[in-house]
Amino acid sequence: MKPRGKLKHLMREVRLGLKRSIWKRFGNTRWYLKIRAAERAYKVKRRTDAGITKRYRETERLHLDEVSTATTPGTANWLIQTEIRYGGYSENVTIEKLSSHDRRYVEGLQPRPQTGGDRMLHRGYADHYARFLEPYVHNRDKDRIVLCEVGVLKGTGLAIWCDLFPNSRVIGLDFDLSSFYRNEENLRKIGAFGTNYPELYEYDQFVYCAKYLEDILDGDRIDIFVDDGNHSDESILTTLDSASPHLAEKFVYFIEDNQWIYRKIQSNYEQFVIFNDVAMSVLTSVGDYRVD
Repeated sequence: MKPRGKLKHLMREVRLGLKRSIWKRFGNTRWYLKIRAAERAYKVKRRTDAGITKRYRETERLHLDEVSTATTPGTANWLIQTEIRYGGYSENVTIEKLSSHDRRYVEGLQPRPQTGGDRMLHRGYADHYARFLEPYVHNRDKDRIVLCEVGVLKGTGLAIWCDLFPNSRVIGLDFDLSSFYRNEENLRKIGAFGTNYPELYEYDQFVYCAKYLEDILDGDRIDIFVDDGNHSDESILTTLDSASPHLAEKFVYFIEDNQWIYRKIQSNYEQFVIFNDVAMSVLTSVGDYRVD
């Protein structure tokens, strides 16, 4: 456990111990039972989180053992291997700030630690990315495209895109870029950003930002957009509204970790071709992929 995690755990134990001592002083049985229930839930969560991390790491190791390292860039196996190489599954990623329009901020909640690095293997999105990115990967060493990703976190995704599209413009958007900057040196040591480096901009998914994106793009159009940000309906729709005027004639737009948002998009953007598979939705301007 990291020092910061140990301190957080110790402080929680101190708070719970103080509550127990108060109960003993005043004899509030109902309060005591609630405290004990909270303690049990916290211990179960700690064991569960540790188990998930161990299981995910083992899955990553087995995948690397089973699949040849000589995979073709852009294929599902290449995407999985590259994600693992740049860190793989990460938990307890510290977020320092929230948008003032975020429901969590409005309700006075503190930013919760996030997880990342699990899209390709553990969430099973690699096949979908490989399928829809294939036309762009075919001429990746020659063509210059524009790829935007909202939801940067530690930068694993940006490292993948910079490797996959070395001659293209890769743009990272996030309300809090601190996690990326803390992890940037580590990514470079592993081998990231040797052929390309992303542009980084602070971005609020809860605010309509079409003009802001226009200034960033400076005349370019977006060929590939990846929304791996807040995952709420409101943030996804606001981001799509902001980005849609700047999409290229032929584009692909990925939305992760929201199972039903494609239904709302269907009613608002009838011109888009929409593919959906559980928590992954893909919007395109061309193709024969449609919602079942």
